[in-house]
Amino acid sequence: MPAATARQGTARRASLASQASATSPAMPRTACIKSGMVVVVSCLCAEWCDTCVEYRPGFLALGEKFPGVEFRWIDIEDQADEVGELEVENFPTIRVTRGDQVLFHGVQLPIHSHLERLLRELLATGK
Repeated sequence: MPAATARQGTARRASLASQASATSPAMPRTACIKSGMVVVVSCLCAEWCDTCVEYRPGFLALGEKFPGVEFRWIDIEDQADEVGELEVENFPTIRVTRGDQVLFHGVQLPIHSHLERLLRELLATGK
């Protein structure tokens, strides 16, 4: 069976979920966090996007700077059920939520310091 291809006709990389192991678990599948105290930062990307692949390690590493924040990597194709009707115009699309409240949703340049600054502002103002 031939490998699935991305929109540009290049072979798709293996899903991050399929690459998970006991030492590197997959991101949780549930998008809803019941507690209003938990802030969730989701990066909506695609495995066929080279920019996304390069951005992922630094995005997940930001979790060490924000221990009370859950960082989630969501592949818009492999986890389409979690994306639902969310608008994704470009990559990376960042969505920051606290419970059901959306604090930020939009495209950001793939520069980790920009996301770090946004999170510091959101958390400092208690939005």
